[in-house]
Amino acid sequence: QRVCIVADRGMISDTTIADIESRGWLYILGVRMRRTKEARDEVLARGGRFQTVHAKSDAAKAPSPLQVKEVWVEQRRYVVCRNEDQATKDAHDRLAIVSALVQALQRGDKTLIGNNGFRRFVTGTGSHWRVDEAKVAEEARFDGKWVLRTNTDLSARDVALKYKQLWTVEAIFRVNTAANWEDFRAALSIYGGPSQNFVYADVDGHIGYQLPGAIPVR
Repeated sequence: QRVCIVADRGMISDTTIADIESRGWLYILGVRMRRTKEARDEVLARGGRFQTVHAKSDAAKAPSPLQVKEVWVEQRRYVVCRNEDQATKDAHDRLAIVSALVQALQRGDKTLIGNNGFRRFVTGTGSHWRVDEAKVAEEARFDGKWVLRTNTDLSARDVALKYKQLWTVEAIFRVNTAANWEDFRAALSIYGGPSQNFVYADVDGHIGYQLPGAIPVR
């Protein structure tokens, strides 16, 4: 058996990737789409059809919609993932931000410019600022997407699904750092592994139990 490293984009650098590859380890790594030139200018710009892994559904317990597309840049393999629901939310959030910016600039209010979330959509200097439509359009390219880099021979579908299992790791981390019953329940709300028994206890004498996770339909 071989170990495969699965890590979020916040933990990865070019130096780390080079070290992993020099050791011959398998990996599935998140990529900083906006900051990585290759991902931003080449991977996301490539054409090709997305493969549907999970179709969009209104069913209460349906998994989040997921589409994937494989992209090669020289010898580097990427998987572009897209969530239609998240894409809709991203577009809606951006519209709200831009609308707030337009109103603020019309009032002569420049305080929003200091906020990084707003600054990325404006251009100008001093007292002359305006919404940059090109930047707004550029941001739309990222709606609902995330990019993975891998050296495994897993299908694009399986690469995406394995990466999404990081939520289970994140859930356990949040459980271990929970400060109260509400934090404990919130942490387990994102747990997606097989069903497990979790018991809560604190110094105030509160004891709780929760059974999160997936139960197979037989």
